[in-house]
Amino acid sequence: MGLDISAYGKLALVGIANDYDDFEERFDWETHVFVFPDDSFVEWRDGLETGAVYQFDNDNVYHFGAGSYSGYNDWRAWLCRIVLDVEPETVWGSIKAFKRAPFFRLINFSDCEGIIGPKYSTELAKHFADYQSEIDAADCSQWSRELYASFRDAFEMAADGGLVEFH
Repeated sequence: MGLDISAYGKLALVGIANDYDDFEERFDWETHVFVFPDDSFVEWRDGLETGAVYQFDNDNVYHFGAGSYSGYNDWRAWLCRIVLDVEPETVWGSIKAFKRAPFFRLINFSDCEGIIGPKYSTELAKHFADYQSEIDAADCSQWSRELYASFRDAFEMAADGGLVEFH
């Protein structure tokens, strides 16, 4: 079991579901995404309402595996060290000091589930583009580079009226 990422662009709001059962009864997972009830990192949703159901088309969806939970956490720590020259725990312990730092919305986010909405996806897409040269020059594994590219693609897609879902 590991962390999967789904990115959606150009979403259209089509309804509200009370919970997963209601969603599954009324909507199709193949063409709809559900903003599941989660009180963690609500700000990261950019105002996407809990229970909102959005329709997407297959040209505007992107899925990838981010590895095991521990593998993803290792990668996130690597990114944090390259960009901020600190460990994630330093960021988590000094939220105010790092709130405007590059990749803050990814470093200070769940490692297992949650949604990042279009505003913060746009912000993160810019960070991924801005730091590409540092990643290209970094001494790292091919997997780290590929995961960086996958996250960059995901946030670029979601920046166009969408969201990125960690699940």
